Amino acid sequence: MRTYRVFVKKGKAGDFEDLIMLREGINVCALLFGPIWMLVHKLWLILTLWIAVFSLSFLLLDFLVSLTNISYFESVPIALIIILYMLPGVISEDLRQKKLMSSGYELLGYSMGSEESDARMRFFDAIGNDNMETEGVKTVL
Repeated sequence: MRTYRVFVKKGKAGDFEDLIMLREGINVCALLFGPIWMLVHKLWLILTLWIAVFSLSFLLLDFLVSLTNISYFESVPIALIIILYMLPGVISEDLRQKKLMSSGYELLGYSMGSEESDARMRFFDAIGNDNMETEGVKTVL
């Protein structure tokens, strides 16, 4: 079972305009294709910061390697670059949550299901029954 965060954008009348479910955990697409994933999800500021940190760390580590003749520093830049490249995949859903919340979405709760459609049905069943603490659904109101 997967856990999903449920975000909702409320209209002027207080009704739900839009509902988005974000899956908890590591996003494989963001892990392998971090910059492209950030472009697709319109995370411009995060992408700019990521490029700056990635470039500066690459330049700094390249400077350290040229400054010293120790072979240990030759493997450190590769490891750090791999970690920095994979970082968006680890924190991708948190980045999307911050973007959604800044766009007017609210965290309504959590739902579980084997797929997003199952979690969505379970969430709507819990709301329809006015029982917000059914198994697999937890709301944050």
